[in-house]
Amino acid sequence: MKKIKITIASALILITSGCMFIGLGEDVKQLKAAISISGKIESSNTNTFPIVVILNRVMDGKYSVQSYSIVYGDSEFFFMAPDGEYYLLAFEDVNQDFTLQDNERVGWYGSPSIILGESRDIFSGLTIELRDPSIAKKELPDLFVPGKTHKPVNLDKAKLGEVVSTSVFRQELGPMGMWEPVKFHQQGNSGIYFLEPYTEDKIPVLFVHGISGSGHDWLYLIEHLDQERIQSWIVQYPSGIRLGLLSKTLSESVNELQAIHNFDEMIVVAHSMGGLVSRGFINDQQARGDANSISTFITISTPWLGHNAASMGVKHAPVAVPSWFDMVPDSPYLAALHDQALPSDMDYYLLFSHRGKGGGIMERSSSDGTVTLASQLSLKAQEEAVKVIGYDEGHVSILSSHSVSQKINNILKTIPAR
Repeated sequence: MKKIKITIASALILITSGCMFIGLGEDVKQLKAAISISGKIESSNTNTFPIVVILNRVMDGKYSVQSYSIVYGDSEFFFMAPDGEYYLLAFEDVNQDFTLQDNERVGWYGSPSIILGESRDIFSGLTIELRDPSIAKKELPDLFVPGKTHKPVNLDKAKLGEVVSTSVFRQELGPMGMWEPVKFHQQGNSGIYFLEPYTEDKIPVLFVHGISGSGHDWLYLIEHLDQERIQSWIVQYPSGIRLGLLSKTLSESVNELQAIHNFDEMIVVAHSMGGLVSRGFINDQQARGDANSISTFITISTPWLGHNAASMGVKHAPVAVPSWFDMVPDSPYLAALHDQALPSDMDYYLLFSHRGKGGGIMERSSSDGTVTLASQLSLKAQEEAVKVIGYDEGHVSILSSHSVSQKINNILKTIPAR
């Protein structure tokens, strides 16, 4: 019998091990049971300082930081959390030390008001008004008493900008991120990792992998890039999560790195579904007026029009991976992705692959063996690109292509040295 090679996209619809779907089913239950809290910051005067939004959880009369987000201007904050009681607090981090100071504007939701969330509750459209310190001290004096639990200090950012060796990027983490996204995240595999300490002399290049991928996917390409010009930042995320949440989380993480390092330029390189996540992230950055720091955007083999295998998976798999819903052709996420044009001063390069006889076992049209050329070469994506370049490679082999590494190095040479 002829052996069938299973590609990444084919894995979307194959009914393989029952254990795989059992693990996925438990993760999906947790994700669906979570409550969501979102809203915006209101302020009478706007500026460019980062705003730290903290979700404080109340348990047994004690407060603890459940999560936090970094936003700018009127960008939306978003949290997912387990059932419980919460308060929302935000402050303008003028000196960017992630600690509330007496001279920084601060605000809270309500009076402050408790948010009591039960399974699947959605709290949207919440507003937090930033107040001058003099006003805030009168309205909520306890907030400024030393040692009070309302005061957020030294939040944990261990997985953001952590300098690691390439050995932490294991290939087997990719399937876990798709099939067991909650477990992947709980084990501490999510984050933006640095391969060297931050330096102002090099341009950050953010690498975003695709579905069932991990930081391991980028190791060949990074090794063959000009390390004298760039510093590699590797995004690793659970690829089974909904793309809107992934892009929002990525945007907030980059906001935090911006607040810490004050970099003025970034390059984004994304593979496959990572291009869809990255485009959503860029759209979010544009919404807050800071996408100009991204000078160059490069996508590799991205399915701009989605993948029919995702449709099959959603319809027929015992449990659907959440990100499949956004990969279905004409999904709301894909339909809205190009509603906002890329910034006019951003150079976008569309790299595609075409070595393959079909787009996985459910595709018969021209492809790279996983994603069809029609999906990779979406007209809207082509129209935004300064260059469209094809490679005689498969969907995965393109990441270890010498020609691709040469091309990216040539693109880097066009960017002025820092």
